[in-house]
Amino acid sequence: MTYAEAKRVHDAAADESKAASAILQAFPKQANGLTPEVVKFSPEFMAAKARYDAAFARERSVNEWFYKAFKKEIRAERTSRGR
Repeated sequence: MTYAEAKRVHDAAADESKAASAILQAFPKQANGLTPEVVKFSPEFMAAKARYDAAFARERSVNEWFYKAFKKEIRAERTSRGR
């Protein structure tokens, strides 16, 4: 797999995690920022939480592989951008 293909996989995993997080954040919160118990035990919230957990786990595994496999390419790209 080339760096460009791996970067697309990395970006897709990050996008899926962000989308799942946005759905989870749409649920109502209390004044202190916590999700009420009634909401936490609803089937909709539980499905959204499961989707987020799976997406985040996938993003973590992709990040682990991506940064190990393409360390030189990532460093070169960051250097070219002035970081």
